[in-house]
Amino acid sequence: MKKKLLGALTLCLLSLTGMSQTLVSASPNTAEVGTTLSTTVTAAGTFFMNSSPQGYIQSIYIQQGATSYYADFWSGLLAIDDTHASAIIPVPSNAPVGVYDLHVEYFDQGFNYLNLLLTGGVTVVPSDGLIEGNVFYDINGNGVKDGVETGVNNQFVSVTPLGNVITNANGDFNAGVLNGSHTVTYITATGDYLYVPLPYPASYNVTTNNDTSAQNNFALTRALTSTYPDSAYIGQNITLTIFSKGTFRMGNVQAGNVKLTKTGGSANPITATQVNFVDSNTITASFVIPNNISYLGNYDLRIYTSTYRVGWHYLINQFSIGDAPVYLSGIVYFDTDSNGIKAPTESGIQGAKISLMPDNINAISDVNGEYFFGTVPGNHTITYLSGALLPLSAASPSSYVANVSSSTSGYDFGIKNSNGLYSDSISLGACWSGCVHPNNFYIHAYNISNLPYDGYVYMVLDTFNMTIVSSIPPTDSIIGNIAYWGFNQLGPFNELLIKPRINTPIGGDTIQYSVGMVSFDNLGNPALTVTDNNVHVVNCSFDPNEKYVQPAGILPQHLTLKDQTLLYTVVFQNTGTDTAYTVFIRDTIDTHLDLNTLQVLNSSHAVNTEISPATRVVKFTFNNILLVDSNHNEPESHGFVRYTISPVAGVADSTVVYNWADIYFDFNLPVRTNTTFNTLVTALPVGVHEYVLSEGAKALVIPNPFRNEASLVFDNNEANLYQLKVFDVTGKLLQQYQTRSEAFRLQGYELNSGIYFYQLKNTQNGKMLSGKFVVE
Repeated sequence: MKKKLLGALTLCLLSLTGMSQTLVSASPNTAEVGTTLSTTVTAAGTFFMNSSPQGYIQSIYIQQGATSYYADFWSGLLAIDDTHASAIIPVPSNAPVGVYDLHVEYFDQGFNYLNLLLTGGVTVVPSDGLIEGNVFYDINGNGVKDGVETGVNNQFVSVTPLGNVITNANGDFNAGVLNGSHTVTYITATGDYLYVPLPYPASYNVTTNNDTSAQNNFALTRALTSTYPDSAYIGQNITLTIFSKGTFRMGNVQAGNVKLTKTGGSANPITATQVNFVDSNTITASFVIPNNISYLGNYDLRIYTSTYRVGWHYLINQFSIGDAPVYLSGIVYFDTDSNGIKAPTESGIQGAKISLMPDNINAISDVNGEYFFGTVPGNHTITYLSGALLPLSAASPSSYVANVSSSTSGYDFGIKNSNGLYSDSISLGACWSGCVHPNNFYIHAYNISNLPYDGYVYMVLDTFNMTIVSSIPPTDSIIGNIAYWGFNQLGPFNELLIKPRINTPIGGDTIQYSVGMVSFDNLGNPALTVTDNNVHVVNCSFDPNEKYVQPAGILPQHLTLKDQTLLYTVVFQNTGTDTAYTVFIRDTIDTHLDLNTLQVLNSSHAVNTEISPATRVVKFTFNNILLVDSNHNEPESHGFVRYTISPVAGVADSTVVYNWADIYFDFNLPVRTNTTFNTLVTALPVGVHEYVLSEGAKALVIPNPFRNEASLVFDNNEANLYQLKVFDVTGKLLQQYQTRSEAFRLQGYELNSGIYFYQLKNTQNGKMLSGKFVVE
């Protein structure tokens, strides 16, 4: 019985092997030169499937004479079932036109090698036009490929009705097409998961007519956004809250597929012990960090999702593991009696810098003079950095050597005042919330002398529609466009905080304003005056979480002198539905800036500052900020921090310095600000007026044509109010702005490629200037 069954099976297998195995068709069967043929091959009598994705298939290619083009075995070949397979075959721009034979090489079930042939199965035709674009990783989320953002290779872009094309090493793609209508669509890839975020286009409708359609770009983002907290210590059991952009589904993430992997290293990953689904944006993952110093360092977070956006997702270099925590804290204060002990009446000093060794971490004291470090049990040295502010009093220790096993406070430093009898400091900040309604301003005035004195603070308002609505404390007087606040006996290292609310003009206007502080001697005569000033372009609609830099630099390259100190301001707003208890800002400082020169000028609320020289991360923490949400109290929902930093000495000419920040509100997703940049140079080019006059024009667009950004510069010595209007070729008004400065910034990403006309009107005398520019 067994012999008969075996014989029957053998006969059956031989008969199947001997069946006619042929190729029937390819659909589509036409490809343009310079495109990719994405086709489905249909066969008869074949056994393509064994294991996916390639099954028994070894190759699929088209051939004309000695010329052959193959589907990539790993990414362009798929066995669908026993008689169907798909192939993605690049057809280069120099491919001969004409008829090609289609070949499928595979092993059948009897392990016989076959080369199946479909004679004349594919035709390659010349292309009429070209569709071009770039796929790039959009770091700052503005939809525009900026200088630090690179293209992404091996990404699939569908050009229908033709098929798929693949990006090269620079993220570029091109497709030769016939004249007519086409749809260009980014095809989401798996692996390090990237996709196109709203509101940026994931597809374009393109019509070609013997021409080239360019700038069909796709801005990609990662599905994972952040983790909180972003650090841990060896030996610590920790639960991370991991945030994504709608990626998580119930059960699509398992504990074994959530890992911390050392950035750039090959050490064993740390795998999550438990994962809990919270919602589509959020999961929690628990880890046991080994108590081993080999695990110190920076880590990538990796998560595999088994359904929906299937594949591995990464957060690169977003987590760090340090030593186990204890907290060391103290106060820097003005030691008026020079006894080295802080008395209740002695004021804390803001902006003092303290170091912790061997941790190599610096802290900056807050508005109350307080600072703290997170560190590990053991020996530590806490040192006051005398160059940061003022010298120590004779009775104060210059450093502490501590062997700690738990959190310890009292590492205080008393300083003496080496300033003159009258010494002041003043700084100005603002929480911008739009135009044509009140904005909160913050004036911080400090007495940094060694005795109390009387004086006053003043604010010079831009004469163009900038008025004070209210103030805490109230103004003593307003004369013309200058507001005054008097004060009596402001003590050494005490601060006077003034919070005026000021109406601002319409969007597009550039306003200039300044503050000053005047101190009186004991005879009532002015002894010293210090000032601070600001220039701001008013926007009516903007992201309330923003970063900007002064000087902004000139011309589209934002040219800035290398010896200039950069002033950064990070503003934020709670636009949620409840009070934010903690806000912290993570700011990674560009390597071309000197961390040792960083100084915090002021902030809307008390802020603790930590600097890590190793990672170049500055962390501004607003503990217990109780920042009300904008729905309940819009004016009080804002905050900011301002700091200065200088370029590294000897930095090369034309070095570009980039900066952005991530803002965290309690346990919510981080908000990334815009990116600022300055191009550092030894000398600036000729002034704007000379530049324009040398061109023999009253106004000039630089550069022209442009792709991303240009400057419209013009002669405005008298600071008159100019109105700019931008029209398309049909005469339709597209944009309208106002300014009192000498330039407008033109944003290419706000306009389609084409020719545009501008009209520049001096609203004081009615004179008009006009011209045109081209967006590529």
